[in-house]
Amino acid sequence: GPAIFWMPFFLVAFASANLLNALGAAIPLDGYGYFYQTAVLSGSIIYGGFGLWFTYLFVQRFASARSALLATILVAAAGNVIYYMTAEPSMSHNVSLFLSALFFLAWARFRGDDRVRVAVLYGILGGTMALVRPQDGLFLLLPYLAQTPAVWRDMRQGNYLTAWRWLRNGLVSAVAAFVVFSPQ
Repeated sequence: GPAIFWMPFFLVAFASANLLNALGAAIPLDGYGYFYQTAVLSGSIIYGGFGLWFTYLFVQRFASARSALLATILVAAAGNVIYYMTAEPSMSHNVSLFLSALFFLAWARFRGDDRVRVAVLYGILGGTMALVRPQDGLFLLLPYLAQTPAVWRDMRQGNYLTAWRWLRNGLVSAVAAFVVFSPQ
């Protein structure tokens, strides 16, 4: 999971090490040294930063910019975000923050949109979140659980089209998430 997201940083480190070695440096090309770790851990910190940025953008959809900034600072300070960005960037938490915040931002953007492509997007994000941290895949249920009262109300009034779309999109999301998660 996280390795997929760290790979670009690893590849930059590998290319840079080869280039620097061609210029006379003696950087081990083993993929495990300090040079590689610095690149990968820096990438993890960058993902954490984007996760906080997406958190800010998500909250800003529902509150003022000032309130969104305060909420984002509180999320960072009150939880383990700062710890995982500074002391343990080798853990999956920063990538998890990035993907979870991106998922919630996408959900806020497409809330109420019952097109199949939105369901596929939710599924791709849900499967990717599960690749990084399996428990994060449960977030995929939230858009559908949030729609349940409206679906139930429409069904009680004899409108089954809403239920059909809800079921179809839930299944499409589940299949997309499974396909993305299947390499695990």
